[in-house]
Amino acid sequence: MKKFNKSVLKVAITSALLSSINFSVNAAEENASSEEVERIEVTGSRIQRTDMESALPVTTLTSADISATGLTDLSAVIAQMPYNTQGSFVSAGGSSAQNHSSSGMRGLGSARTLTLINGRRIAPSATFGGTSTNLNFVPIEAVERIDILRDGASAIYGSDAIGGVINIILKKDFEGLLVKGSFANPTRGQRDEAGVSLTFGSQGERARSTVVMEHKQWEGLAGGGSGRPQLEADWETGYNRSTIYSPYGTYRPVDDEGNAIGARMPGPDCPADMIVDRGEDDKRCGYNYLDGKDFLPDRKKDSIFGHLGYDITDNLVWDSQVMVLFDSSETASTSINTGFGNDPFYMEADNPNNPTFGTANPQRIEYWTRMVGAADRESTFDSNVLDFSTSLTYNTDMGSLKVDLQHSTQKVNIKTEHYVFEDKFRDAVNDGRWNPFVLGGNASAEDMALFQHTFTREAETVSKAALISWASDTNLELGGGTLAYSVGAEYRDDTFVDKMDRQTANGDVLGAFGGDSAGERSYKAAFAEMDLPVLESLTLKVATRYDQYSVPDKGKLSSAINARYQALDSLVLRASYGQGFRAPSLDDLLGDEALSFNRVIDTTRCQALPPADREDADVCEPQQIERRSAGNEGLNPEESDQYSLGLVWDIVDGTSMTVDYYNIEINEQVQFLSAQSVVDLEAAGLLSNFDPNRINITRDADGTLTNVNTSSINMAGITTSGIDLSVKSRFDLGNYGELRYSFEGSYTLEYETQDTPTAPRFDEVGYQDTPEYRFNTGFGYSIGDFDANLTYRYTAAFKGESPEDELANIERQDFSSWNTIDLSASYTTDQYGKLTVGARNLTDNIADLNDELRDGFNDAFHDIIGRVVYANYSIAF
Repeated sequence: MKKFNKSVLKVAITSALLSSINFSVNAAEENASSEEVERIEVTGSRIQRTDMESALPVTTLTSADISATGLTDLSAVIAQMPYNTQGSFVSAGGSSAQNHSSSGMRGLGSARTLTLINGRRIAPSATFGGTSTNLNFVPIEAVERIDILRDGASAIYGSDAIGGVINIILKKDFEGLLVKGSFANPTRGQRDEAGVSLTFGSQGERARSTVVMEHKQWEGLAGGGSGRPQLEADWETGYNRSTIYSPYGTYRPVDDEGNAIGARMPGPDCPADMIVDRGEDDKRCGYNYLDGKDFLPDRKKDSIFGHLGYDITDNLVWDSQVMVLFDSSETASTSINTGFGNDPFYMEADNPNNPTFGTANPQRIEYWTRMVGAADRESTFDSNVLDFSTSLTYNTDMGSLKVDLQHSTQKVNIKTEHYVFEDKFRDAVNDGRWNPFVLGGNASAEDMALFQHTFTREAETVSKAALISWASDTNLELGGGTLAYSVGAEYRDDTFVDKMDRQTANGDVLGAFGGDSAGERSYKAAFAEMDLPVLESLTLKVATRYDQYSVPDKGKLSSAINARYQALDSLVLRASYGQGFRAPSLDDLLGDEALSFNRVIDTTRCQALPPADREDADVCEPQQIERRSAGNEGLNPEESDQYSLGLVWDIVDGTSMTVDYYNIEINEQVQFLSAQSVVDLEAAGLLSNFDPNRINITRDADGTLTNVNTSSINMAGITTSGIDLSVKSRFDLGNYGELRYSFEGSYTLEYETQDTPTAPRFDEVGYQDTPEYRFNTGFGYSIGDFDANLTYRYTAAFKGESPEDELANIERQDFSSWNTIDLSASYTTDQYGKLTVGARNLTDNIADLNDELRDGFNDAFHDIIGRVVYANYSIAF
């Protein structure tokens, strides 16, 4: 796609003076029927407005919209929005971040989407490297609405607001008592949901308070007998079935140097139906390693949210809020196998557990086994969140002065039972205390305790912040009204600590890798914003902000201009241009050295061979090598330039349409270099372009690749563009009720990126993880106390291969389109409360099995839960 010239575009925006509004059918009706509208805060601006229009595109989900989804978790609600171009990160069992969920708009990742609560940052996710906001840790019953700003906003909020802003507004003006209970059940079984909440509040002449208490729980989803092919083993194709790592073992004879001198054979007790025949006298013992293991964790969440406000005087207002949350998730994961080690596992010929012992030809063997009964991993994530903020607002005829203070912490303790010390396990096998060819190893609990290890990890993020701002209407009259402005300053201090137990950090534990990370930084910012009603039909908004970070020791200036033009009574045009940035995370900058083992192809030595010799050459096959990675203090902040053009058209009374085009270009993108990427850089002669102390390769005397050291770098970034379309209609049917219609969709025109500095740039739209479009559409109907909603959600099909795969003639399984239908109905009575019943995914769709993927489907877009029927009941007092 041909790109616009940015300098021409800036002139065009300024001269054409296009503009925007945040359109809402309800808001439009209220404007039409009310002579005076209260000033409100708008996401994307610090200036309170007397109308409900903005120069930026904002989509709002009300508490009623959230309730209509039937979902009990905020992360799932946001994941359904079509602006998540590449889907969302969702909690999954067996993951090092199984308690984390987040969304990234425009396919730019959650680290480039700023998530706020009541317009403020909270402590970032402790399990996600201190980046992004963990949406699992926001109580859904406390949410009043969600504003989704579909444009960059670094000129207002600073770092991370490149792809957009998700602003979660919590309740604060509730009066009365509301009790609510909910239950949901997938018709395929497992993953039941249940919850109960209590909301109460009071509004006095000067004081007001709101408290929300919530308990939610989700049953896990385990493999085996679930009616979901992704969680079953297929012995024909090998999906979810290990070909060699079985508790009954596989072995082959080797010489003293470890060279194979015979074919692989299954252990003597391997059941006949588990034997995998690979041909050429190669038989192994396979195993269904997911049977009974959790794909989704058991999870419980308890939270309390409170807001207290008091009008000290007619002009001085005090507000405070506190959120306390406890979250616990448990997962049974796959058992450890010997493949997690870097070196082969051998057994001597005189070991009584050696299958060749006592035969006419006892031999030294190499063996493969899975330690079922001794290394059955069980993980617990215990998390807690404390977020407290307090503010004073002084309102005068001249303007409004606000001072905000905040303290926010997030902490997670992770414990995984039944890892093993590699050396001690080898000793147990060599001493005959563990038999790798028998389920359970024929070992006593005392012997197993000698090599078992409990992995622990503690991570914490702490944010402390202070903000002061002044907003005012001036006496300067322009053609469309008075000039308004806002100025202010912000200070924030962030701390991140992620520590694991010493034995694991030292590399002594089989199957557990990684390293520690810790750091602290602060930043100071000053910002200004101006609202210029140049004409009655034309409003400009300009904003600028300067952020100075301590780590990295760099400052960033971000500016933006937005315009709104009332072309006709029924037509509004809008445009914006803005600069954005993202500061590298503390983990990217200061992470300690972490150890892992990766499989790579030695590109340099492979390419040195004649093409005809490469197919069968060992150096052209993946080899397991040691990889060490650490932070890079020399990283620069990411930068972005973005612009948007749009219109809002009131087609007829009660029906409106918005269309917006966006374009985002990222520079200095922070990218972690994989071990294979470093090896490829060496082959291309480009390794010397990077810091040799952080990114290098080690070879032994004969040139064999042994070690790769790597880190994150800055490189050319993503360029993406697309179109958003929204249609809303409301039809008054008189005595027959009211009919509603809505459509929200996003179409990606371009998503150009590259994996490494040596890789070519590709447009990935329609390829792996980047569907062309997503949309939600639906009808609502209400009459009296009855309300019903029908919603259809659609994600386009996309290829399984990447553009690089296609160039190399590599074919992968494609992903078919994904669609679901949700249906809900509710009835409200005066005395007996409100009952809602419904079904999510009414037609019981589940994702097609893709046996090329570890989980069998793409969980960023698709689902294997199937139909979920639910009921909610609430009663107010």
